[in-house]
Amino acid sequence: MIQKRSTPLGGQNPCQTRNVGLDLIRSCAILFVIAGHFFSLHTAFKTSTFEGTSLFIQATISFLFYTGVSLFLLLTGYLNTNKSINKKYYKGGVRVIISYLLFSLITIIFRKYYLHESLSWIQWGLKVLDFSAIPYGWYIEMWIGLFLLTPFLNLLYNTCRYIIHNDCTTRSSEQIWSTFSSRFLATVFSVDILLYRSLYTRI
Repeated sequence: MIQKRSTPLGGQNPCQTRNVGLDLIRSCAILFVIAGHFFSLHTAFKTSTFEGTSLFIQATISFLFYTGVSLFLLLTGYLNTNKSINKKYYKGGVRVIISYLLFSLITIIFRKYYLHESLSWIQWGLKVLDFSAIPYGWYIEMWIGLFLLTPFLNLLYNTCRYIIHNDCTTRSSEQIWSTFSSRFLATVFSVDILLYRSLYTRI
């Protein structure tokens, strides 16, 4: 279900559409992540012997909770299907990196001066780089990897779709691979040239 969301009175922006289904998935994912962490960290589920109806129900529910991160990834992928390789897209990841560095600094100060963890600032810096300064920094590491790969995955998918829609069933496997590799590599190579020229002109 898609609803139109208008701007406040006096706003200049046109009406925007909002997909209620995506909001529902996002809300479920948030609840699943919170419930999953509570269920795993604050109950005796993992240390209990798996027997009886009660444990069976808990295991079924916990499996549902563990889909929270997967729902976030699926939602992110769905909303980024049209992203291409350009500067504007990659600039969008700067704010996430800045937020990560800010929260890493806050966490390091807390761990160093409140928890009294005796590490040098160089060691803390290395922890920031390997995403271990924050307990759940692995998610940011995974997100950055997917963020960098998303335009290339879209390019890969669109190339495969182009091949399939152009009656590739009549071609040999060698011809299909040749078409795919030439289109994919040519696009990536042209993007590399554009990025190189844009960087070279600024030096």
